[in-house]
Amino acid sequence: MQKLILYIQPQLTNTTTTQDFVRVDLMEEDLISLTQVIQDVSDIDKVFTDYSRTFNLPASKTNNKIFKHWYNPDIQGFDANVFCESRIELNHLHFRFGKIQLNEVVMKHNEPSMYKVTFFGNTVSFKDKINDDQLSDLVWLNNFNHNADATYVKDALENGKDFTVDSVSYTNAIIYPLIAHSQSYIYDSSNVVKLTGTATSSANDKLVDTTKNFTNIVLVGDVVKNTTDNTTAIVNSIDDNNELTLSSDIMSNGENYTIFEANGLNIYAAGENLTQRGVVPEDLKPAIPVKNIIKAIEEQYNITFKTSEFLDSAAMTNLYFWLHRAKGRITGDLLTELTNTTFNCTSPTSNCNHFNGVLYPSVQFSNGDYIFTQAFTNTYEEGFKFTATITPASSTIPYSIEIVDSLTDTIVATANNLLGTQSHSIGYGKLQTNTLALNESKRLFARVRSVDPLTFSATVSIEHSYFDTTLGRYDFGLTANYNSQSSSIVTSATIIITEQIPEIKIKDFLNGLFRAFNLTAYVDFNNQIVVRTLDSYYSGGDTFDITPFVKTDEHTVSEALPFSNVDLEYSEPKSILAQTFRSMNNRRYGELNYIGDATKKSEYKITLPFEHMLFERLQDKTSGALTTAQVGSFLDDNLEPSIGQPLLFYAIYQQNQDDINFLESTRPETYAALCPTGTNSTLNDYWIPSACNELGTSSTPPTYNLNFGSEINTYTLTDYGGNNNSLFQTYYTNYITRVFNKKTRIFKFSAVLPLKVLLTLTLDDLIVVGTRAYTINKMSTKLQSGETNFELLNEPT
Repeated sequence: MQKLILYIQPQLTNTTTTQDFVRVDLMEEDLISLTQVIQDVSDIDKVFTDYSRTFNLPASKTNNKIFKHWYNPDIQGFDANVFCESRIELNHLHFRFGKIQLNEVVMKHNEPSMYKVTFFGNTVSFKDKINDDQLSDLVWLNNFNHNADATYVKDALENGKDFTVDSVSYTNAIIYPLIAHSQSYIYDSSNVVKLTGTATSSANDKLVDTTKNFTNIVLVGDVVKNTTDNTTAIVNSIDDNNELTLSSDIMSNGENYTIFEANGLNIYAAGENLTQRGVVPEDLKPAIPVKNIIKAIEEQYNITFKTSEFLDSAAMTNLYFWLHRAKGRITGDLLTELTNTTFNCTSPTSNCNHFNGVLYPSVQFSNGDYIFTQAFTNTYEEGFKFTATITPASSTIPYSIEIVDSLTDTIVATANNLLGTQSHSIGYGKLQTNTLALNESKRLFARVRSVDPLTFSATVSIEHSYFDTTLGRYDFGLTANYNSQSSSIVTSATIIITEQIPEIKIKDFLNGLFRAFNLTAYVDFNNQIVVRTLDSYYSGGDTFDITPFVKTDEHTVSEALPFSNVDLEYSEPKSILAQTFRSMNNRRYGELNYIGDATKKSEYKITLPFEHMLFERLQDKTSGALTTAQVGSFLDDNLEPSIGQPLLFYAIYQQNQDDINFLESTRPETYAALCPTGTNSTLNDYWIPSACNELGTSSTPPTYNLNFGSEINTYTLTDYGGNNNSLFQTYYTNYITRVFNKKTRIFKFSAVLPLKVLLTLTLDDLIVVGTRAYTINKMSTKLQSGETNFELLNEPT
């Protein structure tokens, strides 16, 4: 028998000082049983953590101090909703870090006599931290906010946008891929000719040809080209069989004309109407790398995913998340954030220097941000105030002032429907309306919103009330005023990432990633979360021959799987091509159904919480040639803008490829109608969406593929004979085919493991019993005695 020692770190109450671990008292007669499982063949889509059976702790003086007063709801004491840090030692040697959860207290004569607790492995702490938080709560992502004017969208489509955050460069942190939220692009090198003829009379803004019947052939929006002098106009109305009203006066008697079918969605970069068709800025929405979402999770919850593991692998390099929160184009107010903005201090030098972050480290003003920390409480409590004054060029445009704490991305004060010069403020600490706890910090800046463009200048006033130790007295409300260097700041279409990111819980997002790539996770001794594919995890273990420790008089053998097939799929499709695919094939695009040779009829279904689009490589409607432009269309089967589950996709950068036309204009309400005349640009570099991480060739498939099953590659138009590196083929084949193998069994052994084995054995190790090798499906150990029950999967030959 080895001695088990349990340490618990007391919760923080009335202090911010980290508490030392306390050795708790144990019930001498209780054997604590710990179950370890990384992935269970009977529940293959879940990632597990170590956990114990509920065990008892005596209500000793030491334990009562840790769990103080929880049994009395009228006293503020221990919080059972918060897990306590803990660690287990065996014979004073480290065994496990983890968490302790208090389940209940057994009372005798109105006094606690026993505490029932459960130990969990460290990964549960991460799940506990994120709780039901949404991706929109990840405030670090707002480092990638941007002004989405036409120039920016064009550059992000053509090149991608790089950002630097905390001196770290993030390449292509924002792209605008060729995924249209309300349109379906075409590529047509020759406009469809509807009619040709000669005008039979002259009339202002008219085309008259008594030899033709325009009705039921010509449509409003079609293009009339005077082939005599090469001028063009748009058909505004069909007056009768022989007369059209045009957008301009281009036709005279005897001049020849051609009427073309007009299509504002034609992105071909030559020919007619280049200033009225093509990719329009409002067609597109931004996308962010999934790796940056992972980084935001690290920043938000103070955790670390170990580097050089799956989340840093090539499979993640160009995996993107589309910011499609609502159907149709991005809508919202125009705004400007007065952070990273140049301000000039207009107060006396001594007041300005007070806020330089050096003389008084608890306060600093930097480029529009007032940063402060409560360094004292009680007698020497400090006070802080932030005031923003906006002076607009027009007194008739309404606007709002928001004061934002960038540390939490929270709007802490708002003033709406303002006209003319107005101010808004908020204060914390001494003499202010809001409290500020010891060592609590704020980083405040002002944000201005308006429906219409608003030009303005800004003044920020900051105050600091503090005890001046030199003078031995309080200095109340020392103030510095800062004027914006620019007097012509303009509100614009700013994209705030957390306001545009799709609605999905962080845990659902991560679960979706883990299930897509068959990942598993554990916490290492450096308290870093290690994320690996299941194949990679099992390949990293050692081999242990436990034959001498196994109770050989009895063991059991059972089937490995309680179901006959596994169905791997994405969520119900809401985009037109994926919907069409389902109706034609009676299955979802990218879906795989793995059917075992068994008589059972039960099915295990894994459904990812993501949309899976069927992308389209555009084909020239005239020549039939395939172009290098691949696009996505988030329309439903009624050609209406749609919204589904969040979209993951690979982004591929096409360089020096077929030209496409980009048009700085707006999209008319009539589908496929020509746009208002704008400025066009020819692009031969652009980001395309794909289910694969690279284009591939006719004979070599892309390395990574987001389809579970074998599908025809939308770019190369081949399925590579089924060997196309699908999710199943790359990440699931070894595990699933193994557990479905007719020779695979679950072997259950009992063993008494010595301490040296308990301390080093991990779930990725290969276990040898007799002459047969096994992997560990599950193991439960009575820690004091070493008695262990194994569930093992044999290695079929």
